[in-house]
Amino acid sequence: VALSEASDRRRTVGDAVFMLGPNSWVSVDARLPGPLLAEAVRGGGLDALRGYRVVRLEYPVPDEPGSRLDLLLEGPAGLALVEAKSVTLVEKDGTALFPDAPTLRGQRHLQVLANVRRAGMEALVVFVAQRPDALRFSPHRAADPAFSRGLVEAARQGVKVLAFSCRVRPPRVEILRPIEVRLDEPA
Repeated sequence: VALSEASDRRRTVGDAVFMLGPNSWVSVDARLPGPLLAEAVRGGGLDALRGYRVVRLEYPVPDEPGSRLDLLLEGPAGLALVEAKSVTLVEKDGTALFPDAPTLRGQRHLQVLANVRRAGMEALVVFVAQRPDALRFSPHRAADPAFSRGLVEAARQGVKVLAFSCRVRPPRVEILRPIEVRLDEPA
């Protein structure tokens, strides 16, 4: 395990940010996907988001009190709201799963994205598998059936679902490649 020193007043001396798995390092910093995605968009390295520019990180959503999403982008069709989710669980067959535990916050984010989409803005949820062995993404139905149903419904309503794996070489993490999204298969 690799730790980073805590920068604020906390009970612990630091945060676990990397773990060495059987075949590679894994980033376990759940705060990292938004900034990683912003970096990749700025660098132009993501075909799925080519032509977009980062307007703002940590965007408070108008008309959604208390809601904040990871990125506000501007693209060919106008503004786009993005929520980036940290994925650390990958099965032996390469399937990345999210969430690893029930997430009411994640369910709220999906609802906000669906509302934004219905209002005419582009909306995306991006799953960032912070490890190189992820080959595909699927919602983790056994861990949180409600989130999984919400993700499928949000996609039906026009929320784009993307997923990426990462190269992890402490202290550096970078988005490596897009991975297949499978919403209709049991996981």
